Amino acid sequence: MTSPVGSALARRRGTAGAAHVAPADPPRPLLPTATQLRRAVDATGVLSLFVVLLFALPSRGGVPGLGAAGRPAFLLAGGALVWWAVSRAIVPFATRGRQPLRFVLLGSFLAIACAYAAGAARALPGNEQRSADRVLLANVALAGVALLAMDGIRDRDRLQALLRRIGYLGVLVAAVGSLQFLFEIDLNPKLLLPPLVLNADLLEAGTRPGTDLLRVTGTTAHYIEFGVVLTMIMPVTMHLALFAHRRGRRLAWWASTLFIAGASTFSLSRSGTIGLVLVMVVVVLSWRPRYQWRAAVVGVLALAVFRALVPGLLGTLKGLVTNFGQDSSVDARTLDYARVADYVAERPLFGRGAGTFLPENYFFLDNQFLLTTLEGGLVGLGGLLLLFAGSYAVGRSVRFGPGDEETRHLGQALCASVAIGFVVCATFDAMSFLSFAGLLYLLVGVLGALWRLQREPGPGRVLPAPLLHARSRRSRVLPDA
Repeated sequence: MTSPVGSALARRRGTAGAAHVAPADPPRPLLPTATQLRRAVDATGVLSLFVVLLFALPSRGGVPGLGAAGRPAFLLAGGALVWWAVSRAIVPFATRGRQPLRFVLLGSFLAIACAYAAGAARALPGNEQRSADRVLLANVALAGVALLAMDGIRDRDRLQALLRRIGYLGVLVAAVGSLQFLFEIDLNPKLLLPPLVLNADLLEAGTRPGTDLLRVTGTTAHYIEFGVVLTMIMPVTMHLALFAHRRGRRLAWWASTLFIAGASTFSLSRSGTIGLVLVMVVVVLSWRPRYQWRAAVVGVLALAVFRALVPGLLGTLKGLVTNFGQDSSVDARTLDYARVADYVAERPLFGRGAGTFLPENYFFLDNQFLLTTLEGGLVGLGGLLLLFAGSYAVGRSVRFGPGDEETRHLGQALCASVAIGFVVCATFDAMSFLSFAGLLYLLVGVLGALWRLQREPGPGRVLPAPLLHARSRRSRVLPDA
């Protein structure tokens, strides 16, 4: 028989236990909520779609009737510029305040505008005038991508989401190129979604003189562009691998980094090889010695495995470097110097006009610095150098600025991507290829966003053991404490 006191205690315990029962989870909605939709269509969502259109579709596919200007990524970049301009003028959406890369973009665009005006001042043939219009519009649209990134990315989480998507698309480009190289399977015709059409014939896999190995393009327009784009994405995937919070994600990003590095060699180009070397120099040499040793061990093991899987490829890449003075392609590039000097002497200040030096009218010029000097004069060359030097300087200021280890390492990683873009401008006409130019302007915008977010107060994430050298440049040569 239960006493009244015991029954009262039982009722009280039952009431207390019932109070702590977790409520049932609400049913998951079948459609995205308004908050999810607003988050998806913010600046990071639009820039992510730009990356998808840039790399997941064949580079020579576009809207019918628009020619080279009909690439979906190019059209979206123009929309990004309109969105940025409207948001600055009407709604307080875009971030206000100091942003050094805005002035860098302005100076670079003014140099292109001066070259365009110089071309318009003389009577241009029809194809040169159309090319000049296309170059001017392309630079305006791509500047919109950079401006939307540097002013529209809200916080570090959205910046991190964009970096991950760039890494995913880099793996996709590497996968398409690997299928072309290893199995001679080209997915580009299947990736050309309706109503898009090819505005030019796809560049088929080819070979270099003296080797039977194929050169591939992935979803890009050229072999060299394929290798360069992958090496520019590689510092981003290395950063994601180093700072992933879960072990599985770290391993997945390291595997992606090695896969991208290996696929970049399938371009069989010096530019891709130079890009890999610059990644090691700019990124790995900024780490502490013990991390450098680990990277060296992993690199040696990866080279051994790669040599066993693809015989003859490493020897071919070595020959590209050691036989530099005996290569006909190098001789063809150096022979252009005297002919270019004659053209530059005619219009040294503003050049012949942006985008007017067409191969069908003159000759093919495989050097972006010479091409920019010829078309834009010394002012145009100064604008191109300003774009690279200003972006690199901002990245280095992030590297040695305040903030957590992750932010400073990302600044150094993006410096490596900018440095690769600068160096390869001496090996091919890089800015003529939209995949390269689009990625470059996007990374410039990411650098601007990172510079802004670094100066906003907030919690940081620091590795248990420091990865980078100390912030003081004088202490970089000191060993670990």
